[in-house]
Amino acid sequence: HSSGSVGVAGIGAKLGSKLFNKSQHTVILKLDDKGTGHSSGMLRVGDLIVRVDKENTAGLRADAVHRLLQGRAGTRVKVKYLRPPSKFDMTCTLLREVGTEHILEEEHTGWKRA
Repeated sequence: HSSGSVGVAGIGAKLGSKLFNKSQHTVILKLDDKGTGHSSGMLRVGDLIVRVDKENTAGLRADAVHRLLQGRAGTRVKVKYLRPPSKFDMTCTLLREVGTEHILEEEHTGWKRA
C-alpha cells in the first residue's frame, strides 16, 4: 500500500537547450495540454526559461532546470522567460499540478529592461 505521498508535480513542459545571443539557454520544446504551462496561456513552445523562482538558469543543463520546475503538487513556481526575437522577459507564476489544468495567477513584468 502507498503512504499517500503526493509525488512530484510540474508544469508539463519538455525542455531542451538552445543557443541564443551567444549563450546556452533552456528552451520549451513541448507543452503537455493538461499542464499548467500550457493551460495558463502564458508559456509557448520556443520560449527560453531564464529563471525559476530565485534561481538563474543561465548555463544550467535542461535536466537541472526541469528539476527546478518540479516540486510538491499544489506549490507555486515563478518562471521568468524570454520569447525570441523579443529581448524583454516576462514572468508568470504557475501552480505545480499532476495531470490537471490550473492557472493560479499571471503577471507580466516585461518592458523594464533597458
